[in-house]
Amino acid sequence: MAQINETLLHMVNTISSVIENLGYDYQILVDDPTITVFRMAIALEHAKTDCIIDVRIPDKIVAVFIISPVSAPESGRKRVSEFLTMANYGLILGGFEMDMDDGELRYKSSFIYENEVGEEYEFKQHLFNALYTMDRYFPGIMAVLFTGLEPRVAISQINNYIDPKMN
Repeated sequence: MAQINETLLHMVNTISSVIENLGYDYQILVDDPTITVFRMAIALEHAKTDCIIDVRIPDKIVAVFIISPVSAPESGRKRVSEFLTMANYGLILGGFEMDMDDGELRYKSSFIYENEVGEEYEFKQHLFNALYTMDRYFPGIMAVLFTGLEPRVAISQINNYIDPKMN
């Protein structure tokens, strides 16, 4: 158990240090021997989001969640799930998720950490990727939900390509 606590403490300290160095304020929502959960608000170019960082021991998993400020209304969930599926198909690291009960939308990126070498860099990469990806796709989510734009068209616009299926 001492090794688990040392590992958790090291990763938690690494994450705290990175967040503080980036100038973000944060709260710790859960802090016990096997899990620590951070929360911070982050303003992106297209949205103000909540960021949840979940550190799990003994699994050595860090998950970064970027929560959309907009939930999908029940009437738009099928269309936005189509959009998110198409978005996920092109993503290599992480993916979008939607809670079909309440419409919460989020982007998740996670990794397993093995040792102390490179943890800070790896955490930053996952954090920045998650923030960038939510910001990149958020306008498409909004367009699909509230303007009636077809999911395939929204994805094509985001990815700047012509989809032959749209002809």
